[in-house]
Amino acid sequence: MTKFLECKRKKVMSRTLIGPRIAVYPGSFNPFHMGHFDVLEQALKVFDEVYVAIGINRQKSIQKDSIARWNRVMSQLGNFENSVSVEVYNTLLTNYIQDILNKRKRQIKKVHVIRGLRSGHDLDYEINFRKTISDLNSKIEFVYFLPSNPSLYHISSSMIRELATYDLESAKKYIYNAKRLGDEIFIP
Repeated sequence: MTKFLECKRKKVMSRTLIGPRIAVYPGSFNPFHMGHFDVLEQALKVFDEVYVAIGINRQKSIQKDSIARWNRVMSQLGNFENSVSVEVYNTLLTNYIQDILNKRKRQIKKVHVIRGLRSGHDLDYEINFRKTISDLNSKIEFVYFLPSNPSLYHISSSMIRELATYDLESAKKYIYNAKRLGDEIFIP
């Protein structure tokens, strides 16, 4: 039996014993860029399903912004329909995860949160983020991914938005599937 088939069989067997491995990838994704895609690709090697969870700050965003952001990410990730779900949430992340668990309580027992780490600055932020989430729900576990390519370390949504104000075409090279978005790569 080839290694691929052995690996595939082990994955199916483990899924039937413990249920599908589910992860939530939360973020603003404004825009969804190559760094985000890299983390998602790595996560799909570990998890059976990933929810790309677009967080909406109720104080900053309006309903049409969340719909537009969902539409953008959906158009970018259209080729991952079976293993990736794109959803918008406007509650605490812990509540969003609990909703997933409640909807699928017979299938899954645990949901992991996936995050990307580019630098020590990200690590400092993530330590505080993880501590806050753990204070609210100690059962939530985190999995962190480093960029698989050094050319992705500097990419951030805020850098792309700033670059786009001066040179939209240069900013597009950092956006995953930018051709599908045209000139509407982010919500101002």
